[in-house]
Amino acid sequence: MGAIRFPRGLKSALTALIGSSSLLPGEVKYTTDEERLYLATSVNAAKPVLTAANLGTTGQVYTSNGPSAEPSFQDAAGGFNVGDVLYTTTILSSPWLLCDGRKVSQSTYSGLYAITGHQNSPVRYPWLPVKIADPATLPNAAQGNGAAWSPDGKFIAIAHSTSPFVTIYDFTSGVPIKITDPATLPAGTGTDCTWSPDGRYLVVAHATSPYVTIYDFSSGAPVKIADPATLPAGNGSGCAWSASGRYLAVAHSTSPFITIYDWATGVPVKITNPGTLPTGNGAAVGFSPNNRYLAVAHSTSPFITIYDWATGAPVKITNPATLPASVSAGVGAATFSPNSRYLAITQNTSPWIIIYDFNTGTPVKMTDPAAIPAASASGAAWSPDGKVLAIGHSSFATPYVSFYDFTSGVPTKIADPANALPGTANGMSYSPDSRYIAISHNLTPYVTIYDGAERPASDFYLPKIDSNGGVKAYIKAA
Repeated sequence: MGAIRFPRGLKSALTALIGSSSLLPGEVKYTTDEERLYLATSVNAAKPVLTAANLGTTGQVYTSNGPSAEPSFQDAAGGFNVGDVLYTTTILSSPWLLCDGRKVSQSTYSGLYAITGHQNSPVRYPWLPVKIADPATLPNAAQGNGAAWSPDGKFIAIAHSTSPFVTIYDFTSGVPIKITDPATLPAGTGTDCTWSPDGRYLVVAHATSPYVTIYDFSSGAPVKIADPATLPAGNGSGCAWSASGRYLAVAHSTSPFITIYDWATGVPVKITNPGTLPTGNGAAVGFSPNNRYLAVAHSTSPFITIYDWATGAPVKITNPATLPASVSAGVGAATFSPNSRYLAITQNTSPWIIIYDFNTGTPVKMTDPAAIPAASASGAAWSPDGKVLAIGHSSFATPYVSFYDFTSGVPTKIADPANALPGTANGMSYSPDSRYIAISHNLTPYVTIYDGAERPASDFYLPKIDSNGGVKAYIKAA
């Protein structure tokens, strides 16, 4: 049987299992009447293991000694490695440090720093992105098109050309590790992807019927669900969920250029088309986080069509007084800021990006940034905290991505990354904590991830794990 550790003082957190007369090896029984913990082992199937004679000392943990010896209390350090986290109600001392997010010395805790590095650092502002190592397994692509970070921060999905058309990475460890491809792949080039707000579903818009493929992650792995009864009318180019999780919109070629599904029943059911449709091929789509507006970027004038959902159905609003001059074909962006105030649209005519302010309830074009992107823009993403707007642009000019600080409400260009992208930035998505951004692009390695964490020269940050019911988290530091 494997090691079982019960820190002293955690008795109140154990589940009471009363009245069980027999236990299977490895099962635990805590009786409130005797205030004792029983552990079934191959040595003695029901021996009281927490008694006055063997309670150990403060800070010790109850640990298995293998199948041929009784378990016993041992020092907390026994069996733990540097970087392990222990939950306990007991106040621990060195080599354990409370996971309170504080800054500590790299030299004092060099072993811990070697393991965590700046993994737990807060986001640095102004946001200064640093490229992390490429994934060990790259997308099998001729071009990366879409990127989407799951709401829990665990997965990164990259939509791309060339089978399997979508590549998914597990980012739990802070390093992107490719997971097994879905058993059923999208039918053609992946153009965009998006997660449902609860993280359960991943949607991939793609070329070739059915034009949209939806995966259920409730099992922890992507399992394709049945296609919608009514499919988009042409190649999918953009997709987005409403913040409420009720609606899924897919922009596509061929009229009606936008198809919207209602998920109220737990399956995608197409709703009635808007009374006024976009005028050309849908390139990108985005919901405002307050669920009020749906914006569709498309190939012909007015290039942007905005719908108001105040009535519970999409009703076109009056076009902005100043329209985009064009919209990037194929891969584009129509993305609202997290506070729903701003809408950014990429275009392939200078100034390459147009931003509307919805403060008055109608979209009013903002003054262009003082430093505009270097070329035709193809992708855009807001950091979830609303402080940074990233704009991807074409391979006609480096650095292929421009970052703007939006903390003042005016887009101010940030210094370019030291490691520029190799080519046109298409899709991009921030991690939920605003620390990382994943960018898909047209040249190998097809996906690049930047880290915006603070990197003190001589210190680093401990994890920050809040206490729960008096149980605190400690990390082994040496």
